[in-house]
Amino acid sequence: MTKELGTSLLRIGTALVVMVAAVHIYVAAHEATDQLVWQGLLFIAGFGLLVQGIVGLVTRRRR
Repeated sequence: MTKELGTSLLRIGTALVVMVAAVHIYVAAHEATDQLVWQGLLFIAGFGLLVQGIVGLVTRRRR
């Protein structure tokens, strides 16, 4: 496994954990509005990591 492939898989795994945690916290405990803002930002960051990981995999396969 190359370094780029490992990094892409790590980003995808981390993104999935972050996104699932954000959704789980949202469903399990409804908090104040400021808490929802942080959860939304966390979800967006996780989505960004997911996109970076997928782009890395696609780029790696084209080489």
